[in-house]
Amino acid sequence: MDRLDIVNGLVFQNLEIYSKDSLSDRIILQKKIYLFQEMGADLGYRYNWYLKGPYSPSLTTFVYDKLEYLQQSTDEFRSYKLTENIEEIIQKINSLSDKKPYDLGLDSWFELLASIKYIYENPFLWNVEGDIKIKELIEIIRREKPQFTDEHCREAINVLTEINLIRDKVEEYGQ
Repeated sequence: MDRLDIVNGLVFQNLEIYSKDSLSDRIILQKKIYLFQEMGADLGYRYNWYLKGPYSPSLTTFVYDKLEYLQQSTDEFRSYKLTENIEEIIQKINSLSDKKPYDLGLDSWFELLASIKYIYENPFLWNVEGDIKIKELIEIIRREKPQFTDEHCREAINVLTEINLIRDKVEEYGQ
């Protein structure tokens, strides 16, 4: 087991990523790791836009090749510890589950959070020059992902603001 396997194993365990069996599991896995990296803990996975938002082919390859092995190797991880900073990031990512609107599944919630962050960081991909305004961000999400309501978007933006992934709360723009 190499160093990357150990780091990924510890991170996956602490982010409660245990399965790749269902589409829902894979969406949550992709989005949690994306948000984790966006908070400053780079595992080296690069993302592009795909059907369910930000997607990393290399993360998918890693998970299909190693997830079961990492799950079986939990005893080997006991002698390793994550830094306090990484543990704080993991705690913030895990706390996002508790902020999920009642009418969204966990996979949809993480899809929305990660998609908003991705668009926020890459507005040029949607022909927005300069910093994106919250109103534009919501319009793009609604166009790309019409299953989400304006209220879902506002809630997600405010949650992302609380954990410092987005600078501006929705209220500052009067929606």
